[in-house]
Amino acid sequence: MTYYKFIASRLSLLSSRVLECYKKIAEYEANGLTQAIPDAINEARKIIAEEKQIYDELKEDTRLVKEINDYLFPQGELFLPDELEFIKRQYENDLILIRVGRRLSNILLSTPFEEDEIEAFNNLNPDDFPDDMSDLADTLQELNDRSEDIEEAFSEEAQLIMAIEDDIIRTILVMLNNYMQNEDNADIKAVLAKLKAYLALIYPDIEKYLLDNNFAAPSFLVWNSYITGNSQASPSINIKSVINDYIVDIISNQLDAYYDAIDETEADIKKVKIAFTEIVLRSCMIFFTDKEIEAIRKLSEEDLNELAIEPDINASLNEVFKNRKVDSTLPYILNLDPTFFS
Repeated sequence: MTYYKFIASRLSLLSSRVLECYKKIAEYEANGLTQAIPDAINEARKIIAEEKQIYDELKEDTRLVKEINDYLFPQGELFLPDELEFIKRQYENDLILIRVGRRLSNILLSTPFEEDEIEAFNNLNPDDFPDDMSDLADTLQELNDRSEDIEEAFSEEAQLIMAIEDDIIRTILVMLNNYMQNEDNADIKAVLAKLKAYLALIYPDIEKYLLDNNFAAPSFLVWNSYITGNSQASPSINIKSVINDYIVDIISNQLDAYYDAIDETEADIKKVKIAFTEIVLRSCMIFFTDKEIEAIRKLSEEDLNELAIEPDINASLNEVFKNRKVDSTLPYILNLDPTFFS
């Protein structure tokens, strides 16, 4: 077997074992067997230690990391809105791969350009291009002159993306926890606990927090990143646009998910689909001002009117918009450290 396939298979197997531990924890949590959770956490930590050793070794060979990533995701990487849909639909085989892909991407995003990549910029020769490609040649010459600037810009963009994603997922986790504590959701608590386990499986920061806290989600929301906090305090056009791009895509996906729920014939499955869609939408709304929310409503007016015909969806949408002001008080700690990028 080709080496990168062997490593991909090994990491996928370890991820599947971690998932089994987390599903066990979810079952304990749903049935009030919290005293059994520490043993399952210890079991998961042992597997994660094996994983970590492999990922640490991979940091020394980013070419191999790219080969594994391309092998697992031949159609290209998945983005946060897609990942949330896999969670909602409980596609566990895909979630196992996403766990691996997330950790491989983190290596690539946090690793400086390799020397040969920098050298490739420096070796670009505009004279090698035909006359009708002179614009491209000029662009490549500019890249040649700015290779180190490009690496720095790439690093900052990567930090920006990871920080925003972390705060979005952290928000969803807290909102999900609120729903799990609500007696009205007692009949779907077991599934909600499993969805929380999926969040731990995929997202490293969420996994660390839950493992360190006996798998208890926080009852309050802390936004750790300067990015999210500063966008609320004094919005930067660049920061705000990245947040908006992410969250508007998620909102669009969730409206589509409501349509999918309408066609669901199984009442229990339908309730879970609506509940998680509602959780994600309420989480997204926290990131917007009243004026921006009104713009989103107008932009989505046709969909909202169609969805409101279905009583269950209408009630869910009312929860999303009615609770926005209360939800917006959740993130009461914002890190405004201006040295985030220094």
